[in-house]
Amino acid sequence: MNSIDSLRTFVRAVDLGSLSAAGRALGLSPPSVSRIVRSLEEEAGTRLLNRTSRKLALTTAGIAFYRQASEVLAAYDGLKDVIADATKEPRGLLTVHSRISVGRYFLLDVIPDFLNAYPKIDLRLWLSEDVRDLADNRIDVALRLGRPDETSFAMRQLSAGVKTLLFASPSYLRDHAPIHKADDLLAHSCLTGLREDGPDGGVGVWYVRENGAVRTLRVHGRLQASDGWILRDAVLAGLGIGLLPGWMVHEDLRLGKVVQVLPDIEITPLTFDQGLYAVFSKTPKIAPNTRVFIDFLVQTFRSHDNRISQMAQS
Repeated sequence: MNSIDSLRTFVRAVDLGSLSAAGRALGLSPPSVSRIVRSLEEEAGTRLLNRTSRKLALTTAGIAFYRQASEVLAAYDGLKDVIADATKEPRGLLTVHSRISVGRYFLLDVIPDFLNAYPKIDLRLWLSEDVRDLADNRIDVALRLGRPDETSFAMRQLSAGVKTLLFASPSYLRDHAPIHKADDLLAHSCLTGLREDGPDGGVGVWYVRENGAVRTLRVHGRLQASDGWILRDAVLAGLGIGLLPGWMVHEDLRLGKVVQVLPDIEITPLTFDQGLYAVFSKTPKIAPNTRVFIDFLVQTFRSHDNRISQMAQS
């Protein structure tokens, strides 16, 4: 019998108050249980139990030994659970929520790889521009731009992100008034995102940070849309000025299809934290399908960030 089994026999005998009861529970004869306890006492160099015909009583050393043995067994059993979860094949329905632009740009091409790697997972991908409550909508993983303030949920940063860029087509800039400062945007067609919690009447809100202070800029434009790719295409068509994450327009910038506007001023449509985060339920053990999907996302965004970094240096 190994040491773990010996400790388990000792703890069971104490819990049940009888060597014979411990033997019945563990499928051992009373003499076998007695030999195990004697062996532990010999290793400890002291008596652990005082045995009478009616009951068992722990000695002072036995009390300390029992407490430590119980902690060791709890840790060992917990380790077995971790190993079992790690080796269990992920399965079942996984519901993921993401902003439309993030889902289309980052997930569209890699979702087949994930589903092929985990054939017993069924994925439900929900794309919308508004923030959805995980519990109310039974969402397992939500992708959020900017560090979430939902302290009741766990989170993991997937990417440090790329700052938002203000950009316009060369033809638009050629045909309209120069832009030297943030307030000049008020006289231009600014193409903005359409959010459920946003203002009405075609007004978009951008946030400007200058000299450490943040202020709002209420801009107007010829188009509002809930899909960032539509806004990007509208900018390429010369309909106005856009404000989108750098990863959406870096190739257009490289090819000269668009020009960055006010590059020295920080402007954002949502938050100055441009990181991308996975948000999920805070539980003692993460469901296997959730765990492998988050690990998959970490690798996906790490590869993307490395690729963008190499392009910026070339």
